[in-house]
Amino acid sequence: MTQLILPRPIENEFILGFIGRIKRVNLESSSSEALRKLVSHFKLDQEDLPYRMHYYQSERHLRALALTSGKSVDEFLFYHSNFAAEGLTPESAAQWLSLRMRAKKGKRYPESKLPHLCRECIGQQVREVNTPFWDRRHQLDGLYWCPVHKSVLLALDDWFANDAQIPLAAIAYARTPATADEFDKYPVLRSFSEVMIRFLQYPLWRSAPRIEACLQSLAIAQGLCTQEGDVPKVPVDSPFLSDIAFKECPAWWLNDVFGLQRGVDCKGCSALNSVFSARGHAPSVCYALALSLLLSSRERAHVFDES
Repeated sequence: MTQLILPRPIENEFILGFIGRIKRVNLESSSSEALRKLVSHFKLDQEDLPYRMHYYQSERHLRALALTSGKSVDEFLFYHSNFAAEGLTPESAAQWLSLRMRAKKGKRYPESKLPHLCRECIGQQVREVNTPFWDRRHQLDGLYWCPVHKSVLLALDDWFANDAQIPLAAIAYARTPATADEFDKYPVLRSFSEVMIRFLQYPLWRSAPRIEACLQSLAIAQGLCTQEGDVPKVPVDSPFLSDIAFKECPAWWLNDVFGLQRGVDCKGCSALNSVFSARGHAPSVCYALALSLLLSSRERAHVFDES
């Protein structure tokens, strides 16, 4: 029997890219087959099936990946997924992985955001760890610019867990509307990127109540919501958070990330404008943009420290 090669994940390597790299170094036909052999290697397939049947295979996959990394499952997810920044808890990891590895009519369920990479990062990765890899920070929702090099991220169409080898021939072009000068032209975009990355260290499911309380007090003072946090009841001539956003951000980005369109009615129904009273359930991108629009860098740091 061929000895299975067990690479360790690279710092900030995205979980799906790590699965694909295991597949590639072991010359397996698919990522699913690589995971199956990983489970068998650690003898996890010999355990009794759990009572909760739906995602038991994915739970075994996660345990096998964690054992390969030398970390616990919670640690592995904390350092190699974006769960903390997406408001997801480790308990939902098996369902998340199952949906992304499941095939349907020959196609795989896509990520909400296409796999992204930074051309400048690739050269740096090769110099430092001898191989390019998929950085989890580039996969955060709403990030279309590299937080390190400030350059436009490139989007690929392929499902990257199926083969972790980055197709270097495909990085000569960008598949997003983003331009390099926008990151400097709109400082809020840089603040937004910093907040989303900060969420990786401060899990949103834990820090959201504190963040929302801070945002609500600021919104009340600026007339963005009522004392109860209700947005639709503000006076007609009062601004909405989305109005401020359109002054500080590219319109295409607000439409792409938040589904916002300038001049559309029912502004109070949008997730961004309702972030002040979401009770911790607003999308992470809404919290990140609200913090970026209403707080200074020092004030944001204080909110995270208090969380």
